Amino acid sequence: MRFGDEGALGDVQAGTPPELPPRGHGELTLTALGDSEIAVGDEVTTLGSPDDVPYVAGIPLGTVTDVDPDRGQLGRTAVVRPHVDTDTLDLVAVVTVADG
Repeated sequence: MRFGDEGALGDVQAGTPPELPPRGHGELTLTALGDSEIAVGDEVTTLGSPDDVPYVAGIPLGTVTDVDPDRGQLGRTAVVRPHVDTDTLDLVAVVTVADG
């Protein structure tokens, strides 16, 4: 995943890091790779694959709604609200490139 204006790298997972209160229903956790700063309002998008195959870069995933307190870990963490309601998601489309 990428986030913020600089396109910093991160990882998004369901669940809450240890020592923090549980996330709200459907919320995700963004963990920044390295010392990148996370800010409320940062957009989180897909990283993609080389030549966008098989995964396309830049697809919006969600928005950072809160940044967790610094607990001395390697990468900062934050709460991400997905752009979709994962409870009602029942169809996923595959993005392909047309020939020609």
